[in-house]
Amino acid sequence: MVQERQQIAEAFHPGDMLQEKLEELGMPIKEFALRCGKPEPTIHAVLQGKSSVTPDMAILFEKVLGIPAHLWLSLQCQFDEFKARQQLDEELQREIQWARKFPFRDMVEKGYLDAPSQCSLLEKIKVLLSFFGFAKTSVWEKYYLCQILKAEFRLSLSGLPEAPSLSAWLRYGENKAMEQFDIPTFRHENLKAQLPQMKALANAGKSDFLPELRQLCKEVGIILVFTPHLRNSRVRGATRWLKETPLVQVSDSYKRYDIFWFSFFHEIGHILLHGRREVFLEGLEYEQKNQQKEQEADDFASNCLIPRTVVSKLNSFVYSEKALHEFCQQKQLHKAFVVGHLHHLGVLKPSIGKQHIPSVDFTTCATSTEDSVSRGSER
Repeated sequence: MVQERQQIAEAFHPGDMLQEKLEELGMPIKEFALRCGKPEPTIHAVLQGKSSVTPDMAILFEKVLGIPAHLWLSLQCQFDEFKARQQLDEELQREIQWARKFPFRDMVEKGYLDAPSQCSLLEKIKVLLSFFGFAKTSVWEKYYLCQILKAEFRLSLSGLPEAPSLSAWLRYGENKAMEQFDIPTFRHENLKAQLPQMKALANAGKSDFLPELRQLCKEVGIILVFTPHLRNSRVRGATRWLKETPLVQVSDSYKRYDIFWFSFFHEIGHILLHGRREVFLEGLEYEQKNQQKEQEADDFASNCLIPRTVVSKLNSFVYSEKALHEFCQQKQLHKAFVVGHLHHLGVLKPSIGKQHIPSVDFTTCATSTEDSVSRGSER
């Protein structure tokens, strides 16, 4: 992300330097105007800061006063930038309510923003705009609520109370995706061929499986991003396409092993079954949510964790530790998926067998570009 350069504290109009030089030389304005071949009112306007020093004028000043033209133009450029930034700051000062909508401190603590958690509202606005890559706050509304760029973001967050937090969560995924390199071209057949390895990883029950899962995704052209959850954001996962590359974004808010893998395969189901122009958000309801496609993704995820041929046998499953162990060993399934499914069916009370459902350790997915996930999860 391009960082805004340090703004100069003050800038002077080149007319101030001209005034000092004329006083130093004891040269009347009328004489200077004559020597330059410029109308006297034009020189007065420059001295009063009402008119800019143009390139041709800078060259004339150089010939008369011996001060290089590039210095006059540099002063003018600095002054123009300074005034433009002042004007923009005045506009942003009127948008402080926009900044208050975002969980700024939470975003700083979880690595979304590189900024002090305590700063002025104006600075918060600037940091947030830099994070989103927008020049003005009004663009955020046009992009996330009004779908101005439908080709890139075919989902309106309008009407969602958590829209600011959700937009930040989504932007975090995009920013992390842009840090990924050497992503091969995505092809459906490659993903289908990789599915057995993904399922095997899920059933292996490793505590540090996240880096391996991300690598499996990368090999078939999928960017997988693990994202620290934000306050007021109930989203569990998201699938969308960045041009020709699918981006799967998973929140670290749901740390149950079975729920994590169900969410992951749910997103994979969207990639294989549904269009590239759509955005799918899991864990919340929104106006454009397609329930049929969500059910198709659910069915795909369920079948990945527990094949349909096995599900029917669980309907009449008589639970015991020995029966669970033998069943999972025979079917080569992780106990978390079987116990979780039995909970879902109501065959088991939620308190029974929960010791077989481990937590996902998101600190294991931290890399040089995702250290913030580790920091956020540790909180």
